[in-house]
Amino acid sequence: MRLNIFIWMILAGCLFSCEKEKLTPSKARNPFAPDPEATDATSKLRRDFYEKTGCFLLFNDTLRHEYKGLNASGEPYYDTELLAMDWDLGAVKSGHTLRFEYLNQEQQQKAYDFLVNDLYDVIKTMPYSILVVNKMELSVEDFYTGERTWVSQTFDMNSRCLAIAIEGLFGDVEPMEFAQDLCCAIIFGSFGGSETNYWEGSEAIEFLNVNMWDYDYPKFWYGVTTLEDLYPYGFIADTNGDNLPTAVQDACAYIKAILFMTDQEFREKYGMYYQVMQKYEIMKPLAEKKAEKLGIKFK
Repeated sequence: MRLNIFIWMILAGCLFSCEKEKLTPSKARNPFAPDPEATDATSKLRRDFYEKTGCFLLFNDTLRHEYKGLNASGEPYYDTELLAMDWDLGAVKSGHTLRFEYLNQEQQQKAYDFLVNDLYDVIKTMPYSILVVNKMELSVEDFYTGERTWVSQTFDMNSRCLAIAIEGLFGDVEPMEFAQDLCCAIIFGSFGGSETNYWEGSEAIEFLNVNMWDYDYPKFWYGVTTLEDLYPYGFIADTNGDNLPTAVQDACAYIKAILFMTDQEFREKYGMYYQVMQKYEIMKPLAEKKAEKLGIKFK
């Protein structure tokens, strides 16, 4: 009898140990975080950035590339995890292929300084992670021919990462102005839709429809030679050389004006132009609501 009790005690102990082991989470390293043992300059920048902002900083889209041994053919194999900007919670962006040009060490330091000193001053609520690259291009399929071309992108985003290209930062542009323009592009991008399908599904489609068939057309078709000539057509910024503004340029100009100017200032400057005011009334609540949600605030 005592032997049976002893055996049951051993079995119970084993069962308890197994259950406890199952409930203990593994301490796998967060792939967004730098290796805590790494001492290289890039890892130090990434650690410092997280300590300052609570946001993970990435300089390439490979989160993890770990050696796992040899396969049956005797070749090394790796466990690799990519950032996958085409993936989001509950959805996959079909055909959403990006390619990147990464930063060198000197550029990484400049990117870090820009993020900490300028962008962090504008975006009060940082994303989970930020991927910073020099150039970013999206593969876009032509609606009529089906051919694909690479189109330059300023940013891309999903629920776990904001990817930004900062090539423009290495020119003569002021960092704070670059940060503000980037935030305007982020706000517009968060509305959804794309140029390839005429912005179908965008929260700003009503705004865009006002000038949908004017975007990026030659100015001389409209007799436009000065900035003031653009106002009657509904544009408030001259941003596209010999052509009228693109949809993105147009929307970002309105978003920036809305976040910088008071309602009274805007009406005093543009109140006499029907199409400008029509677009302003549409964009104002959209931009303000989205800026608040994203934690974007200009001084």
